Amino acid sequence: MNLISAKLVQFFGLPKKMGAALLLFGLFFTACKSSSPLAYLQAPPQAKMQIDGQSEDWPEGLQRLREKINIQYAAKEDEEFLYLYIRIDEPSYQNYVLANGAQIWIDSLGKDKKSLGLNYPLPLATSRLEELAQKAGVDEAKFLALYAQELQEFELLNFVSEDIRVSNLASKDFKTAAHFDAGKRLCLEFQLPKNRLGLAPKQKTPFSLGFFVRAAKASPFEQAEQAGSLFDEQDPQNGVTSSNPMLGGRSQQTNRNNSLSISPKSNLPKIWTRLSPKE
Repeated sequence: MNLISAKLVQFFGLPKKMGAALLLFGLFFTACKSSSPLAYLQAPPQAKMQIDGQSEDWPEGLQRLREKINIQYAAKEDEEFLYLYIRIDEPSYQNYVLANGAQIWIDSLGKDKKSLGLNYPLPLATSRLEELAQKAGVDEAKFLALYAQELQEFELLNFVSEDIRVSNLASKDFKTAAHFDAGKRLCLEFQLPKNRLGLAPKQKTPFSLGFFVRAAKASPFEQAEQAGSLFDEQDPQNGVTSSNPMLGGRSQQTNRNNSLSISPKSNLPKIWTRLSPKE
């Protein structure tokens, strides 16, 4: 018998059978309760949100999803939408997100279940990346801007029997955006319709937010190998190759056999956080 059930029996003289029933209830309640930490939504937006991946609409700043995981986030809501902003500071996580996307999960009951979700960004074809690289030339900032502008499609997960591929142009309520900030960090912004996610216009109880970095079938660096020189730019003066900024922007020696920074697939973040409006 758990402590709560024992105390009820002790103080109220409940029969043992009823105490056993309370024990089962306590076990059921514990099993259903989420163990993820509780965080609070930021203040509601005072003006229309611009879903562009930039941080201007987030004046309260960002916080880490977890203490030892270098991914920052913020969340706010109005009666119609839930807004999310995620900045991926760790280059190895960014590699996987660019290669295979990240999953956003919402569980309106706050039980950390993969109820309804979204996968974004979707990887671009190698041929399109080559076109962007040719257009940008040696201008790294231009390449990053062009690349982010191309990330206009996402997948809706569990809304129907099969995942649905959607574009920002076609969607009236779901919106996504990507941006590389001055530090070449990938920033993702989301507008999610609350009525499609089972969230009330004025949600009073905590709900769960899941952020999963997906493991690519092949690492981004293996994909870079297949793309030839697309991801590397040779400096003839010092023999150093600078990897493409979309893969973390780290400098490497020209020897392609060198190991590059990337997290093992087993260590990729799969994080749940419960969100609640500030009282």
